[in-house]
Amino acid sequence: MKYINAIKSSKVQRFLMAIMLVVNACIIFGQKNAQAADVADFALGEHNICIVTTEGVLECTTNEAVGLYLPPDTDSRYIAVASGGAHSCAITDSGDITCWGANNFGQLDAPVAVSPFVSISASEGHTCALDTNGQVSCWGLNSNGQTDVPEDNSDFVKLYTGTNGSCGTKTSGITVCWSDTWPYDRIDGEEGIIDLHVMQREGEGAVWVNEQGVLRYFLSYGSVARLDDGPYTRVRSNGVMLCGLKTNGDMDCNLRNRDFANTSINRALLASIEALPPLADFDTHYEYDYHMSFCGVDLDRQLHCFGDALPADRLPGEEGDLPVATNLSLSVYGENVAELLWNVDLSGIGGAPGQFRVYRNGEVVSQAFANASYLDRDFEIGVPYVYEVSYIAPDGMEGPLSEPLAVNGAFSNPGTDSVIGTPNDDTVLSGIEVSRYGEDSLEIFWDRPSSSIRQYDIYRNGELVASVPGPSYFDNQINATNAYQYTIVAINNSGSIQANGFTRVESFSGLQCF
Repeated sequence: MKYINAIKSSKVQRFLMAIMLVVNACIIFGQKNAQAADVADFALGEHNICIVTTEGVLECTTNEAVGLYLPPDTDSRYIAVASGGAHSCAITDSGDITCWGANNFGQLDAPVAVSPFVSISASEGHTCALDTNGQVSCWGLNSNGQTDVPEDNSDFVKLYTGTNGSCGTKTSGITVCWSDTWPYDRIDGEEGIIDLHVMQREGEGAVWVNEQGVLRYFLSYGSVARLDDGPYTRVRSNGVMLCGLKTNGDMDCNLRNRDFANTSINRALLASIEALPPLADFDTHYEYDYHMSFCGVDLDRQLHCFGDALPADRLPGEEGDLPVATNLSLSVYGENVAELLWNVDLSGIGGAPGQFRVYRNGEVVSQAFANASYLDRDFEIGVPYVYEVSYIAPDGMEGPLSEPLAVNGAFSNPGTDSVIGTPNDDTVLSGIEVSRYGEDSLEIFWDRPSSSIRQYDIYRNGELVASVPGPSYFDNQINATNAYQYTIVAINNSGSIQANGFTRVESFSGLQCF
């Protein structure tokens, strides 16, 4: 399950500021609960955790530094989500499918809905979806026939996918599988299956729940974990631990009968799972060296996750203690160009880059890495605007909104020196001087604001033209007839903006500094 937000792009060069942001990403063993959202569906993937809320909002979190495992930004509402190896797919409330992540096997090439899709299942490299006509569509990796839907493609009511195969149960109660590998050939034709799971290590076989709530197995050998209580409604195995969900919502789990599985960490995980309140659904994954993850949704629609291999430190729907943008101000550069600036305290954050999301009149107009400003290329003189900014962590979580900046838009003489909001004195780069050496060259000098400056970013007419280590810049790419606006941004060793300054160079006859 995943979240999606709208982003607009712009048309004109920006005039100011670059910032390097970092946020800590770590894995913590133990329970995590998302109490901020009512969960209608969820997915525990290899690289993310996703939910669809009861309001149709799709949200994902991840520990990965890249946004590959977070959904694209749209205004859609969703009904279901599934995550595979490095891809995820979700069904919109109109029955269409959106996919994101890796696409090395065509995992993102979802079919266009003829009839609305209503359920979805994803595995390592492929996905299958069921539509309102009871027909199945599969796409992605087809190394073992796992996307070769049978010719009798009708009357399906439920889907199951494994790494090397796919299965579907029909209205008749018969389960049909498509794959050229074991154990799918043994499952094919079984009757009365209400839930099916092919072991995460597929050579070990499969386990399912029949109509009486009893577990049944196809096993290659007898060392897998077993359960002997019930009745059950759902079953999952990660190769180290087998878990069944009872009809009363209680969890029943058991470790594999091997010394490598019976560790203190795994025993503690087992105890935590079985102490949960009654659940409506769950899933579990094996990561490496017998590290596991587990997520379940309780009857109050709250998400609980355990394990030392969770793919996200923060759960979707969970409120986070993230930085807040402050001191919003607006610089107007022309009738249709203005730049929103803000400050943020990032002193306690380290790790992968975050993002800033900019709202204008309640609509998301920008979300970008490494920006502590937003160039509004659709700005109009005389139009009132309200700007707000939030910080987005690498795992997709959004921090609190800034205090709004309301702009009435009544600017009578806009220009490059028209500024709404005054920067603090300690953030203004001082001592800016320009020496003109001829028609095609000049040099800019300024005072070093502190000894902790890593670099100075130089913008000429809104375009980044250089990053220099010291307090001067030589430019021999100009001409005598043009005027130039320079912006110098001082970046400190932590990647934050220490100070910034501006100078305007007129034609060869003169210059203006401010």
